Amino acid sequence: MFSVPRVGRIVMISAGAWAALVSMGGAEAAPCPCGKVVSYVDCGAADGGTGSKDKPFDRLTDIAAVKYGPGSEIRLARGATCKGTLAFLGSGSEADPIQVTAYGDPGKAAAIDADGGEQAVKLTDQAYVTVSDLDLTAPGDGTQPRRGVYVVGKDSGTLRGITLTRLDVHDVKGALPAKTQIATSGSEAAGSGGILLEAQGTTRPTAFDGVVVSGNRLRSVDRDGIALWSNWCRKPDLAPDWKPTCTEAWKPARNVVVQDNVLTGVAGDGVSVNAAEGAKVRGNTVQGFSERAPGGKGVAVEGSTGTLVTANEVSGGKGTDGGLAFGIGGATSGTALESNVSHDNGGGFAELAGSKTAPLEDFSIQGNLSVNDAARGLSIPGGPLRKGRVVGNTVHLDPPVSQLLVDAKDGTGLDVAYVDNLVTRTAPKVVDGQPQEKGTVGWNLDAKDFVVDRNLLSGVPIPDGATGTVGGDPLLLAAGATDPLAYQLRPGSPSLGAGEPLPGLTGLPVGPSRVPAGTPNLGAVQAPAAYPAGLAATFNADEPGDPAGWRAKGDVKVAPDPAGFTGNSMVFGPESSATRDFPAGAGFLRAAARLWTSAPDAPVLFQLTDADGVPVASIGVRDGSLTYTDDADGRVLPYPVPTGTWIRVGMLLRPETGTYDVTVGGTTLATADMRSDAGIASRLVIGAGKGAKLAADDILVFPESCPGPGLAPGLRPVTLPHDAHT
Repeated sequence: MFSVPRVGRIVMISAGAWAALVSMGGAEAAPCPCGKVVSYVDCGAADGGTGSKDKPFDRLTDIAAVKYGPGSEIRLARGATCKGTLAFLGSGSEADPIQVTAYGDPGKAAAIDADGGEQAVKLTDQAYVTVSDLDLTAPGDGTQPRRGVYVVGKDSGTLRGITLTRLDVHDVKGALPAKTQIATSGSEAAGSGGILLEAQGTTRPTAFDGVVVSGNRLRSVDRDGIALWSNWCRKPDLAPDWKPTCTEAWKPARNVVVQDNVLTGVAGDGVSVNAAEGAKVRGNTVQGFSERAPGGKGVAVEGSTGTLVTANEVSGGKGTDGGLAFGIGGATSGTALESNVSHDNGGGFAELAGSKTAPLEDFSIQGNLSVNDAARGLSIPGGPLRKGRVVGNTVHLDPPVSQLLVDAKDGTGLDVAYVDNLVTRTAPKVVDGQPQEKGTVGWNLDAKDFVVDRNLLSGVPIPDGATGTVGGDPLLLAAGATDPLAYQLRPGSPSLGAGEPLPGLTGLPVGPSRVPAGTPNLGAVQAPAAYPAGLAATFNADEPGDPAGWRAKGDVKVAPDPAGFTGNSMVFGPESSATRDFPAGAGFLRAAARLWTSAPDAPVLFQLTDADGVPVASIGVRDGSLTYTDDADGRVLPYPVPTGTWIRVGMLLRPETGTYDVTVGGTTLATADMRSDAGIASRLVIGAGKGAKLAADDILVFPESCPGPGLAPGLRPVTLPHDAHT
């Protein structure tokens, strides 16, 4: 029996119980607005469930007839796969959003297979909904739209409070190619991809406000990874023929955050932001994009104002029709591209694509690192570009890579300042007087308004009209690596203090110590001179075969990068290891590397030991997760290791406290105790266990001067990048 709750009291009932109440005539068809409906769905359960935890629904269609209100929950059982599309009625509230999530064994996935449908999850004209902890796929033949999550509003006003987090979205086979940008085949209306949010309609201005897309994993998705799109994008200053699909007056999305997502194997754009105001795209890893659709960018911004793109790592862009790490498109103003890492992208670093009917203005590209991006550093297919700043970036190229540092197709109307940058190229090997690598570097720039001033250019030509150019070896810590730590400046570098004060210059976050604002460095690293590295290995200049300077056991070879990036890596077969000594020191010590494994369930080790081989501190991979040691005990980080994807790991030893920080992607995830019975760290061991296939690269060990405080032992930040699906 049910009783009517007193005023102010909230009662929670299951969807099945509500249905029973309706059948008894005790209520209208829609749930009481004060009730919190909780539905359990187990698609592996027997038929006839009522939606309670003991008798869950057994199919997604069961929840479609239930209207959910604030505080309601839809919970999917782990270990089961539902077929079709999860869609439901109702919205939550700011204080009490609707939760769509998983329940049960945290070691198993709660999965939805769209099974021929267009999407696994769809939200239509809804607000204040959080979707989390689901495994989503939408197979197809590449001719029809497919999405993992599709959030759409049409003539519905402002839709607030959409959060999509800790989702594993994969094998979404939507319509390709997308070059023509037509409905069902592109990143326009009714596009395809992993996570898509679209504002449509013609009668009532529609936009999202308060969107968070955070901590998700997306792999093998067609066409876009994460995309925000709207046809309410006609800004007053645009010519009417700018874009046919931009049909309605400007109604931008606001308070949009796309952060800490990992995207691999994306057909087109990794992250695409259109018609937004003040969006933030930060801390994402995009590895492999523009793979099956021409024109893709790692992160693309168009028709937006005040977008911040920061702390992202973008690599593996395919082709030269696209394949650039970043793209800033027309009708865009106030975009800040700051403190990002871009490497091994076939199309280059960034595209600046203004047009006469949709200018690009007031943009800033500063404090970024670009390593071995091919084809074009800056691609400028057209202007005008107004009030642009390309300031304090570091660009490094190895000899096999060819690049036009600036490729301006049309030199008119390019109001851009290219200043205080550091550009360096490693000299090619010479045998019998002939260079062995065929890469070339140059400039395609004939624009009187494009100012090139006060840059360090080492091993690359100086463009006509450049002023204040600084020459000489910049004395980088370990050029050729893709880790920002490798681009710290050693004592005596001509880049140290050679810049001019510029507003807002921050640079790459390699440590808490900074140079005085009045005398910045040239390039992206605004830190004092670093100590020389005790160990630096990028393997790019090494010959294939046995790794020089390492003591190897088992099958360990220098071989081409397994991800297809520039140069070589150290590759390990099962049950093998490599050891190398470095100078011991009693102060702070940082050890960092990139690790790649094709079998995350098999054990992998990255370890510092003393001279007698006693472990001091360790990071590893076991059973699909990152691990670390806390004194002699093993711990597990809530970080599932992706298959066939490079991850950046590190340890910072703090001998004065007997602790060390564990970092992933530059973020400290834990602080633990060093081994209490070990001596001073002086040896690095990298190993692959039974069944493992491992590659290691960009290995750095160097003294740290002033690293700043760590976390308390055993603690980690509340918000983790790429959080566990638990």
